[in-house]
Parts: sequence; C-alpha cells; structure tokens
Amino acid sequence: MDARITVGCLPRLVPRCAIIAREHIVKLEGSLATFPLRELIDMVIFSSVTGVLNIYGSGTAGHLFFRDGTLYHAERGSARGMDALAELLAVDEALFSFVTDIVSAEESLWGAPDYYLPSAERAATRWREIRAYVPDLERVPRLLVAREWIERHVNPAHHPLLAAVDGRVTLRDIAARLSWAAIDVAEIAAQLSLDGVIELVTVPAEPPAPAPPAQGTGLFDRLLNPHSSAQTSSQTDPPPAEPPARSYRSVEDAVLRLLRESG
Repeated sequence: MDARITVGCLPRLVPRCAIIAREHIVKLEGSLATFPLRELIDMVIFSSVTGVLNIYGSGTAGHLFFRDGTLYHAERGSARGMDALAELLAVDEALFSFVTDIVSAEESLWGAPDYYLPSAERAATRWREIRAYVPDLERVPRLLVAREWIERHVNPAHHPLLAAVDGRVTLRDIAARLSWAAIDVAEIAAQLSLDGVIELVTVPAEPPAPAPPAQGTGLFDRLLNPHSSAQTSSQTDPPPAEPPARSYRSVEDAVLRLLRESG
C-alpha cells in the first residue's frame, strides 16, 4: 500500500487547538496495518519535521504533535500525555495522517523518547489484554453489590476506586480524581467487572438540537424574502475539491520528502 501526500488546505480532522503555520501544508496518509505507529513515530523523529500525526478509526481520534522531530504533546479525547500515548500505541487497526507545520499550544510529554516511549509501550501491552472488558475510560461504573459487602470481600487497594463510584462519573474522571494512571484504573475496573462487583455502561448521548424551521422556496416565498434564494444557493454550493495526491514507494520515502518540501 503506497503512502500518499496531499498538498492543499488544512483538513477537517486537525484538532481545534492546532494552527496553520503556512498557507500550504504537506499531508501523508496511510494505515497502521501497513505502518505501525511506533515505526511512524521513529520516522518522524529521525526526519526532524514539525507537524501532527493524527490517528483515527472506529474509536476516539488521537493526535501526536512534533516540533523539529521532538514529540511534545499527545492527546486522545480528554486523555493527555502518557495516558493518551499508551492508548494510541495499543491501537492496531486505524488510519493515520501526518500534516506538516501544525502545532499545539499544549505540552504534555517531556524528556527523551527513550524514556517515555518504552513506558508507553508497556502500558499499551496491558491495554490490549483488557480491551475486551474495558474498551475505553469513558464508561461509567455502577455498583452491583452493597457497599457493606465491599468492605468485607473486596481488596482494600480497590476501595478508593469503588468509593468514587456514584453511577455518574466515568472511569477517566475517577482516574483524574485519584491521580492514578489510566491503565491502572482500567485494569482494576476490568477485574471488578469480571467479579460481578460493578458493571460498565456507556454515557447516554445528548439529544440532538431541534432542526430550524424549513424556509419556503416557492415563488411567493422568494418575493417576500428576496435574500433567501441567494443564501440557499450559497449553502448548497459543493465544497472545493481536494488537491490531487502523489504516490510514493514507501513511508520512509514519503516522510523524508516531507522535510525537503516543507523547508
């Protein structure tokens, strides 16, 4: 599978906190099934480029930000830093895009990659083992037993987590409240779920906002509101076509050319 680079305007999947440093950007796209995330990170570091590596698939999208090849920020949903990096490294099937000259105002990773990348990979291995029981930390735990029973039968090390369970807060909220690593909370939640102490439920989605009333488009309506036809026409204009993509032999060839083309 060839890597693709697209030169053009900023794509929609870049997060709100990012800004464009130049009028035109260079974009590399592909699949993690072909190019594992750790290899992509190493290639960007080696190439000393600035930009964002977006990971998007069936779950929550994630973003890794680089400055001159230094990985300084990771985010996935509300997760930041090592937690976000570990969650992304645990993803095996997803698409990616690397977009040059995109920066973030946030910074959540410090030090040498040789320090934090192995730690994140170990956490990612733990994530893969429990993913079937805890798909993500946005689940809400609910007690299935009485609190008196918990005091007598549950490991005391798990009591702080259970004390924070109220049927409304998510696992990620609990991790932040206790200042525990996300993977530690996920592993405990998986064990408590298997033991029948808690159940994990999804947060109900907020109902969509009501649609505005439809505007008439007949001759009488246009005579009453002559500006409506012009507004309707502008709203239905098709978006501009994306610029053509160029194919490269490999991701190494593509990323190395990113450096030269964005310089």
